[in-house]
Amino acid sequence: MKRTSWQSLALLGLMAAAAQGAEYGNLTGQILFDGEAPKPEALVVTKDQAFCGPKMLVNEELLVDPETKGISNVVLFIRSKVDEKDVHPEVAAAAAPMLRFDNVNCRFEPHVTAIWFTKQALELHNADEVGHNSNMAPLGDKAVNPLLPMNATLNYTFKKKQNLPVPVSCNIHPWMKGYVVVRDNPYTVVTPVDGKVELKNIPAGKHEFGIWHEKCGWVDTKAWPKGKFEMEIKAGENDLGVVKLDAKLFSKK
Repeated sequence: MKRTSWQSLALLGLMAAAAQGAEYGNLTGQILFDGEAPKPEALVVTKDQAFCGPKMLVNEELLVDPETKGISNVVLFIRSKVDEKDVHPEVAAAAAPMLRFDNVNCRFEPHVTAIWFTKQALELHNADEVGHNSNMAPLGDKAVNPLLPMNATLNYTFKKKQNLPVPVSCNIHPWMKGYVVVRDNPYTVVTPVDGKVELKNIPAGKHEFGIWHEKCGWVDTKAWPKGKFEMEIKAGENDLGVVKLDAKLFSKK
């Protein structure tokens, strides 16, 4: 049975009231590449060359901004349990019920996306004029591999969280690759081109975080063994700092 609008408003009101008595903190930082920024390699287009060939496609598994040395698509998320009642109402309200994972210019857009699977569904979409498929097989969940002609969509709902980002590929265009991060709370960030981390309104207290990147897997450093670390989030601002990742980390795979 669908929840009526007044029930939804009442629930948000209760959450807002609870939040007034709770404490929340923001986490910021920046993830940088320690070394000379690698240039992304051009991809070889083997199918639909007339459409995909002129797009100047590059390998997106390691994107480093040459000016800031920021690393794109680093995934940082809360691994430990966060009760739904503790999620800040502004964070809950900002979670769109449907997230689009698109095929655009013969690549997946975004390359990495994060979903709060208990509140959000995924829309697989094709914006291109050539057909694609989105091959996805979450561990212990339903696999899908829909053929998507132009403007076609398929809605997918995850049934369980995933410990690792779920790879998505296109069998028609073998260079296409993307990832979906499936978590049971909304506190996940995928770094943009400048490598900046920003997670707002985290419940105050000690949390275990995970950090992952496509090229190296779990970001295993002295401070983050096996890509995990604990941090006490205090009310107000919390600084992860500027973290420089050794170039050698990204040559392991």
